[in-house]
Amino acid sequence: MGQLSHYFPNPVGFGVDEYSLPPGSEIVQLNMLSRHGSRYPTTGSGAFKFGQKHKNMTGDVKYTGELSFLNDWNYQLGAEILVPIGKQELFDSGTLHYYQYGHLYPNNGSKIIARSTTQDRMTKSAEYFLAGFFGLEWPTNVTLLLAIEDSTGVWNNSLAGYYNCNNSNNYRSAGGNNATIEWYETYLADATARLQKLAPGFGWTPKDSYDAQSLCAYETVAYGYSQFCGLFTYEEWQGYEYSIDIQFAGNNAFQSPTGRAVGIGYVQEVLARLQHHTIDSPTAQINVTLDNNTATFPLDQSLNFDFSHDTNIMSILTAFGFTQFAQFLPSDRIVPHELVVSHLVSTRNTFSIKSKANEPRNLSPPA
Repeated sequence: MGQLSHYFPNPVGFGVDEYSLPPGSEIVQLNMLSRHGSRYPTTGSGAFKFGQKHKNMTGDVKYTGELSFLNDWNYQLGAEILVPIGKQELFDSGTLHYYQYGHLYPNNGSKIIARSTTQDRMTKSAEYFLAGFFGLEWPTNVTLLLAIEDSTGVWNNSLAGYYNCNNSNNYRSAGGNNATIEWYETYLADATARLQKLAPGFGWTPKDSYDAQSLCAYETVAYGYSQFCGLFTYEEWQGYEYSIDIQFAGNNAFQSPTGRAVGIGYVQEVLARLQHHTIDSPTAQINVTLDNNTATFPLDQSLNFDFSHDTNIMSILTAFGFTQFAQFLPSDRIVPHELVVSHLVSTRNTFSIKSKANEPRNLSPPA
């Protein structure tokens, strides 16, 4: 189910060989970037539009067969915020990270800085994660710094970098959307023909079939089950997953002209942490007010927790230059590929950079 999938561990790794730490080495710093948890659809999304179309058709259409459930179905999903399982995903992630990296917390009475944005699901995701890591008393251990996330005005924010790149929000970066349309009109042709017969008068289109697939994902994380899921074959679900992969490839990754630009600000921040310096000049999405002050951009933390969005994380991976995800993905067939969105940026998935040392060392810069 692409980026809408309930969290599951990446089954194949990150497209590179993985090795254990060499003898005598240890992890001394963690830079973690996490997506928010499972959530309700965006207002105006395909799932929402399907619900509105169905509502406007009530009384004019009699659904039959596998679509009979629509005779009593209404669109009742919320919008934008976390679903209950999304809160649990982040709490569980925080708990797991405590078991893996809790020893890196200094526990000396000082507080670390964690970062998220002012959007509700972003703020709540960070709070649930921190509650899982530290417990409900987490505000005694952490200051949660919230960067303004708003489409109005200009707010530099590396955790939602697309707001600082106008071309990432217009036709210049819509190649992934266009490729997805081409693809679902192909792989959902048979499904659309089946479902048209079960909904005379509805005017069922390939777009309706595609939106019904997204409703399967959204209802599953919201309610635990969705009758939309059984409308499609295994091969059609494979087609849906690939549709998300080509969408991200064309909108946010190496096939997008703005993919790397959106992620550069965060890459610069990670490099600054590793090199122990603040950032005193504007670069891409950098908020100099925050990043030029060690009170809000500390340089000696062994634990750095950041929270972002799926598309932004994909652009960050692209800006880091992970070329295992650079393969061109065609829109007329599925090809073997590494960029599988559900493995990389499904809800709650994390991207972590870990610093290791052969001898225990202090992260503070030399005097």
